[in-house]
Amino acid sequence: MTWRHKLDMIAVLFSATICLFLPMINTGDAFTSNVGACHQMRVIQQRICRTRFLTMAKSDEMTDEERKIAMDKATKSMTAFTNKYLENTETFLCSDSSVPAVVIKGLAEHKVNLGAPLCPCRFYDDKESEVKDGYWNCPCVPMRERQECHCMLFLTKDNTFAGESQHITVDEVKTKTEGFETN
Repeated sequence: MTWRHKLDMIAVLFSATICLFLPMINTGDAFTSNVGACHQMRVIQQRICRTRFLTMAKSDEMTDEERKIAMDKATKSMTAFTNKYLENTETFLCSDSSVPAVVIKGLAEHKVNLGAPLCPCRFYDDKESEVKDGYWNCPCVPMRERQECHCMLFLTKDNTFAGESQHITVDEVKTKTEGFETN
């Protein structure tokens, strides 16, 4: 167990202890505020659990089953994001549907491994610092500012490689990237 997991467990136990004892300190109207505080502690506990999952998702300690579940969830999430962003920005997928499929899989891999959808089409000396910087997190700054997507995931209508489609399914992503390994 890593030190992060130990700290998370301590925080969860602390918040659970406070939730148990706060309602017992009932002095008139204080009970209502204690119940409110207990609710806030539950919210904090839920956030800690989510943070713990993200930390675990980014770690190398995941089992094969946990990794498969995380990748499925991230692939669905990134596919949904792609479809919505295509619609909102009036951009199109590449005419060769394997291109957006591979990019979406790369974004999902980075979301699982790094906690953010870092552009998979670039080389980074330090991926973690790039994630924190946010410049190349999808949609990257060039895409947001000038509608220029280096990955060819979001193409303007005048782009030679733009297709007619503004939608890709999770099944298409999985089928077209079956057997591909990304880092």
